[in-house]
Amino acid sequence: MSDYSTADVTAWMLTAFAVNKRNGAELQLDCPECGHPSCYFNVKKQVGYCHSASCRETWPLDKLIDKVGYSPDHIGFTVTPVIDTVVSRPVALPKAAKPIERLDTAVDALAYRGVTWDHIQKFRIHQDDTRLYVPVYEGGVLVQYNSRRVRKENPPEDWFKAGEKPYRYASGHPITHYLLGFEECRLWGDIVLVENSFVSMWLRDIHATATFGSHLSDTVINKIVHSRINHVTFLWDQGTEYASQKAQRKLKELGVQSKVIHIKGQPDDYTKEELKELL
Repeated sequence: MSDYSTADVTAWMLTAFAVNKRNGAELQLDCPECGHPSCYFNVKKQVGYCHSASCRETWPLDKLIDKVGYSPDHIGFTVTPVIDTVVSRPVALPKAAKPIERLDTAVDALAYRGVTWDHIQKFRIHQDDTRLYVPVYEGGVLVQYNSRRVRKENPPEDWFKAGEKPYRYASGHPITHYLLGFEECRLWGDIVLVENSFVSMWLRDIHATATFGSHLSDTVINKIVHSRINHVTFLWDQGTEYASQKAQRKLKELGVQSKVIHIKGQPDDYTKEELKELL
């Protein structure tokens, strides 16, 4: 722990970051790494943690100082922004990833998630020895991918019992900038937002798409505003009430109607008929 007092750290955090909520020694903010709103920093312990399933980044004070560029000794000091001249590398699937074929066991495993052979072809799902890959395209260009670790040594119905940190994305390109299959859903009048790629495929017939977690970035909100979408339904997992309500407020400010459906567990804990009744 540093020599900074709790008061110094608190004042610095409130200056350096847009704190969403305060609860005693806990400050809630958007994660500096992934942008997820469920990042909590304890000013007494001087350490923070992102609760996003796809991030789980730990933020000790010195790491946050490196991220911001100045310490609590320099509150009020403005860092001159450095223009990033590095050109992002094009996204490519790992070389070992191959398209799933009709007779592959992966077809059976995905069927247990409600993903059909038509979905596999439509979303161009790939696989290697340990992962399934869902490419994310915009304008016909691969801009990201969502990979899910699976246990191929298990029976197909148990492939998805993968333990900690099952998801992985292409580095350098925030997954929160995209919705799965946006080229199609941008033409819909309404969309249903879920967190998981495979759940969104299962519910595609009710206009579901995936946000890859419980965060709706300003980039995605801008895409929604400039599309034909005029109504958004949040069907995120249990425990995301604050994040969904925060996103709902942003959409409302920009004239997009929305509603939040609170559920216990996850959408795939329900039948499709039960979800349709909730919608």
